[in-house]
Amino acid sequence: MCPVCNLGAIVVGHRAWGCARWKDGCRTVIPFAVGAKKVTDAQLRDLVLRGQTRAASFEVDGRPQRARLRLDRSAAPPTVRVEVAVEARGAARGRAASPPSHPR
Repeated sequence: MCPVCNLGAIVVGHRAWGCARWKDGCRTVIPFAVGAKKVTDAQLRDLVLRGQTRAASFEVDGRPQRARLRLDRSAAPPTVRVEVAVEARGAARGRAASPPSHPR
C-alpha cells in the first residue's frame, strides 16, 4: 500500500516504483536507484512500511558513509533522501566513541 495516500498499491514503472493512484493525484515515486546504488527489494519494503531503511554504505559527498534512505512525505512530490546515520555523524564531527577500556 502507498505510504502517502494509504489507498493505492505500489507498482513498477519505467524508471521507478510509484503509486497506482497517480491518475488520481498521488505523486509517490521511489526511484530504482539512488545515487549510483540500486534500491533493493528489502530497502523498498522498508521505505514503504517504515519510511526509512536500515543503515547501509552509501556514497555521500563523494565518500562512502553509513547512511539510510528516508522517504520524505512532506516534500512535494514525496522524495527519497540519503541521510547520514547518527553514529557516522558523530564520528565525522570528531566525536568518535572513546576506545573500550581493557581490564588489567
